Amino acid sequence: KTLDWINDYDPKTGKKIKQISFREDGKTVDFIADYDPETDKQIKGTFFRKDGKTLYLVADYDPKTGKMIKQTSFRRDGKTFYWVDDHDPNTGNIIKQTFFRGDGKTLGYINDYDPKTGKHIKQTRFREDGKTLDCISDYYQDTGNPIKQTCFREDGKKVRCVIEFD
Repeated sequence: KTLDWINDYDPKTGKKIKQISFREDGKTVDFIADYDPETDKQIKGTFFRKDGKTLYLVADYDPKTGKMIKQTSFRRDGKTFYWVDDHDPNTGNIIKQTFFRGDGKTLGYINDYDPKTGKHIKQTRFREDGKTLDCISDYYQDTGNPIKQTCFREDGKKVRCVIEFD
């Protein structure tokens, strides 16, 4: 017999506050779910790589709606940020996605999304320093198709070119 999960309960209320789920071997942690003792909704999900120790992803949820509000992904070392998604707490739709360079601190690019539809509406790319603008791409709100792309010179301020799409 192998262990599938362990539930922790609040000793005063008897409500579930945590669930630790294991991989098929019954020993290696797969993920941990934390619950709000007031609403009984999941407020956090922590997922691990196959070793059961290294962080893979952390998901945060709104305690009232139960909708995802943030997702943070980590590189293979389990410490360095790979990307962060921000979600609308009412709809759960993604509104912003931030990708980091290999050091986990320097911005690579940011994707913005329409909070109502979840469609991609803008991408802002940065040069290697993570601060200087490289290109900004705009997308139609209803279809997500590209409208135009504006690329900047090395200073990140002067426009190098603008490409418009039909």
